[in-house]
This record gives sequence, C-alpha cells and structure tokens, in this order.
Amino acid sequence: LKELTLAVSRLDSSDSQATLSNRLLDEIWATDSETRTIKLENLLWKTWYFNENPLATQALQDGMEELGDGNFRNAKLCFVKALAIDPQYAEAWNKLATVDYILGQYDNSLKEISETLERVPRHFGALSGRGLVMLKLQRFADAAEAFRETQDVLPASSSLPLDVEYAEALQSKADAK
Repeated sequence: LKELTLAVSRLDSSDSQATLSNRLLDEIWATDSETRTIKLENLLWKTWYFNENPLATQALQDGMEELGDGNFRNAKLCFVKALAIDPQYAEAWNKLATVDYILGQYDNSLKEISETLERVPRHFGALSGRGLVMLKLQRFADAAEAFRETQDVLPASSSLPLDVEYAEALQSKADAK
C-alpha cells in the first residue's frame, strides 16, 4: 500500500490518473480482505478526485463541501462548473449524479451515471448509485443487476450481497402482486 499511496500523492496527469485508477481497481478485485479493500477504495477515491486543471478540482471540492452541508443546489452548480472546465471529469459527473439522486431527479442521475461509466467503466460508486436509482424507480431487477455489477468490481464487499438480496426480494414481492 505504501507504493500506491505514494503514487496517488504524485498524480500529475489524466494519463497517470487512468493508469493508477485501473491498477487500484485490479488490486481491489484481486483481494479477499475487506480491510485492504477499504484502504484501496480510499486511495481510489483520491485518484478519482484528481484533475489536471486545478480550477476543476477546486470546483469539485467546493461542490463536495456544499453537498456535505446539505446545500444541494449550490453543490450542483459547482459540479456543473467543474464539467464546464473539463467535460471528461468522471468524478464531477458522478457527484452531479449523486446530487440529482438526492433531489429526486432520477432520469438526470441515470444519464450522469452513464457519463461516469463511459469514462470509468468500473466506477463502483456509479454502479451502486445506479442500483439505488433503480430502487427508487421500483425497477428492482435492474437494481439487483446493478448491485451484482458492483460486486464484480468489489468482490470482498460484505454489504453488496445484501443489496442484491434486498432488490431481489422486492422484485419477488412485486411479481407476487
């Protein structure tokens, strides 16, 4: 982990970010330790927050602060600003999807999740977020599938099998009506 932590601290380009992101995702997939997975996830989030343009990074950070304070509309403006600076900024798309989910704008959230996954196909936050949106839309089979896809990326997760089970139980209940 020391080498990976050092690599995260030395990120300097989108190319290095993509390479390191894939390496961390490979490491997460290969481990069967939930503790190691959590440490790798934390490094991965730091990698995903990186952007070559410090103005985009600042807009993302400002949005995350607004989000944390419950100022969802201000957070959304910050994430839109980050995307105006760099439309390829996957984490800005992901955070925008999060805000739209919170605001109940589920169709927008799904589009933004797709934008995130187009840039980072194994983005477990976006994959699980898609599952949460599908639950809200009462598309339970789709939710279960999204959680299974997330589990493919995070096999050591102890909560994802429960998410799949929950979505499948809701689907069974809906089918019984």
